[in-house]
Amino acid sequence: ASKASTPNEIHGKKEDEYDEEKKGECESSNDLYLNAIFFPLLATLLPRWTNQIEEKYNSLSISSHQIKKIVILCSGVGTPRNWTHSITGNSTQALAELMEMFITALYPDVTVVRVHSDTNIFRYDENISFVKRELMPVIDAYRDAHARNEAYPDEKEEIQLLEDKEMVVVDSNRRRRRRNPFDPDWKKSFAVTLSFADGSPARTHAIQASLRPYKPTYFHFWQLKTFWHESKICDDDIEVHSFEDMETVPAMEVNQTNEKVQLVVEEMKKFHAHFLEALKEDEEEGLSIDGGGVSKNDIRQFWLRKTKKPVL
Repeated sequence: ASKASTPNEIHGKKEDEYDEEKKGECESSNDLYLNAIFFPLLATLLPRWTNQIEEKYNSLSISSHQIKKIVILCSGVGTPRNWTHSITGNSTQALAELMEMFITALYPDVTVVRVHSDTNIFRYDENISFVKRELMPVIDAYRDAHARNEAYPDEKEEIQLLEDKEMVVVDSNRRRRRRNPFDPDWKKSFAVTLSFADGSPARTHAIQASLRPYKPTYFHFWQLKTFWHESKICDDDIEVHSFEDMETVPAMEVNQTNEKVQLVVEEMKKFHAHFLEALKEDEEEGLSIDGGGVSKNDIRQFWLRKTKKPVL
């Protein structure tokens, strides 16, 4: 399902009838008429994502319809090089609105939340500000509601802070009640997935860094033009990686590693000591890295192109 339905198609009206009606209107107005819109990336991503949810919870005898599914669409603008161009000329805000229509039509059980930034998506500092002030509060609000087993932000309840600093929940009937306790095991039933392609590196990395506490799964679109060139959508265009696959292991003490790693480290230390000893022998005999003379080893023949330093 790669074609976005127009509102009239949703209500059952034929497209050719709608075309004839709009033809005369468009000739006498400046309104832009879109006959059809294709979302090949969404059409690939959404089935893959929903299937992953089904596979995860079917083993627990939980229907996917019982799972709260939220798609957060991040849109933004990039400051143009030509100062005479509109700063909103390359905005993706309108595209996010169309994407929401597409998702709502095909996946009515999915909640769509749009988060837009009017700052420059190519600037790292502005992306950090966007993530901290706009994106993460949305995700954290859903996390808190889930951990407390309360209504989600889109379900018309609000949180109020009373004069005695007590947090209360106000439902749609304006009734107040105490907040539920926060479940520390919320991570067992709350998951985040980040999908990205080749957009702004500053935007992508800022979002990736901010989501680290959630240990997200990554959906990476490595091939974007399959539909454009071959008129088809392909699941293989998406690479799925777990947080553990994408995460680099931080530095640790050698004695905290396994025996094989410790063995490699010891051999590297021995080789390094032998290397320094060979250099010292050359220096004692008056041989330089780029000078003349005959060395007992071949270290003098290996150096970096600019610095003349020997390569270990």
